[in-house]
Amino acid sequence: MSDSPDGVTLAATLAGAAVIKYTCLAWMENKYRTRPYEKVGAVTELYVFPTKSLGGLRVNSAECTTTGLTYQGVTDRIKEEWSTSLDLGDEAASWMDKFLDKNGLRVHFSSPEMGKRDASNVTKLWQHYAKKGDKLAFSDYCGYMLMSATSLAELNKRLAEPVTMLNFRANIVVDGCPAFDEDSWDEIKIGKATFRNIDACTRCILVTVDPFKGVKSKDEEPLTTLKKFRLKPPYGPKPCLGIHLANDDKDVINVGDVVYARRKRN
Repeated sequence: MSDSPDGVTLAATLAGAAVIKYTCLAWMENKYRTRPYEKVGAVTELYVFPTKSLGGLRVNSAECTTTGLTYQGVTDRIKEEWSTSLDLGDEAASWMDKFLDKNGLRVHFSSPEMGKRDASNVTKLWQHYAKKGDKLAFSDYCGYMLMSATSLAELNKRLAEPVTMLNFRANIVVDGCPAFDEDSWDEIKIGKATFRNIDACTRCILVTVDPFKGVKSKDEEPLTTLKKFRLKPPYGPKPCLGIHLANDDKDVINVGDVVYARRKRN
């Protein structure tokens, strides 16, 4: 670099620009890193669903694991079809055949020592935020689904016949926040357990099945009503209700625990 006045000026300008650049980057990084947790509500219901698409267990406390909630050795979730898993034998298969009036079903269990699917490999038509190491067994996408009681209440205001939280099979139910507030939560903390919001939960025809009678709604409610006000990009014709979570820090969580959240970055 020349020692001429022009060279000195150029050097000073470049140095100043570099300082401004790195100061801005450091400020932005610190801003995002220090986003505060805020109290958003409390846990009012916890569910473990041992068998995919069948009934759940309502519990007062459960242990958080990478693949989902565990209660007294019962985990989310076994499934009535083949996968890399442990066959539970002829007696279980016979019971399932009789109960569902089908033939040839096998019931399998994904034991803890068996390999698990990685949610980061799940293919969707939109971007999702599962990371390598977010494990699951038979769940469609992740080990946890959180939904607020106020979101359900807002939906029920629009329905001729109210539905229950069991229609939506949430693992963690939170109350004390505005309806659909969970959409904006990026990171969630309950006790020492921490979770990441990795995607909105898109809803399918299963929500139209009465969880107590096993009968499908003739007018496909509440899905029909959800499509009127819960469609949003990039999910196309699938309405969203609740959020999918991945677990980072494990702990036992309880009904009554305070729920804290960091908001998504604007």
